[in-house]
Amino acid sequence: MPTVHFSIGKKGGIGKSQICIIAAQGLINAERKVAVIDLDPATSTITKFEGLEVIVFPDMIDRNSGEVDPARFDDLIELANDRDDLDDLIIDTGASNCITFFNYLDRNDTFELFEEEGFRPIIHAVVQGGDNQAETLKTLSEIQELFPDTEKFIWLNEYLNRLNFDGDDAIGFTKSKEFKEAKKSILAVFRLPYLLPNTEAPQINKMNENGILFSEVDSCGLFKIAEKKRLKKYSSIVIGQFTEAANSLLTATES
Repeated sequence: MPTVHFSIGKKGGIGKSQICIIAAQGLINAERKVAVIDLDPATSTITKFEGLEVIVFPDMIDRNSGEVDPARFDDLIELANDRDDLDDLIIDTGASNCITFFNYLDRNDTFELFEEEGFRPIIHAVVQGGDNQAETLKTLSEIQELFPDTEKFIWLNEYLNRLNFDGDDAIGFTKSKEFKEAKKSILAVFRLPYLLPNTEAPQINKMNENGILFSEVDSCGLFKIAEKKRLKKYSSIVIGQFTEAANSLLTATES
């Protein structure tokens, strides 16, 4: 059964595109055939990554109404059906249209439709540290209320801002009300660890700016020896955890 991954949320800049890039690399490492659909190419990070198969799908939002164009969304479903060569299709809803797309999924029973067509839908939701922690937790609760039976991957994003749960770190998320509400539908929780602003973070930023995958770091010529070592360590954490999940939670289900 092919899997359709939806990276959704009501706020831009929380790492939705970043988790699509990481998930794609983790799935590829698990020897799965993957494509990423970019619904917001105007503000895209993903299209820079030539090492991934990226399908640009513009004009999802009707310029007159500001709503999702139903005919265009139907085209998206047709595209998914036509790609029977894929194990996974990752859909990045983007920043500029995330609220509109979120509401469309709710009103049109989208996940049920994909299931009827033989796909396994999985929601990817981000909980970000810092000023966005409360808002992203609230969005997770909303996602769970609207889509209680749809399976979910949760990403704890501490990229530049640590999470804090009543004095505890990101691990405290499992004690939170939001986690307990969604626990039955959560397949796994992943963590994007905190990066030092002056050493580690700039290297990840350089990768994003140049469309460099972790598998391309050694050969791209953009990084020093010490930088490569730090990136390899970061990759083993963030890519490794998703590869493991792909092998245990996705592949096992299909066998």
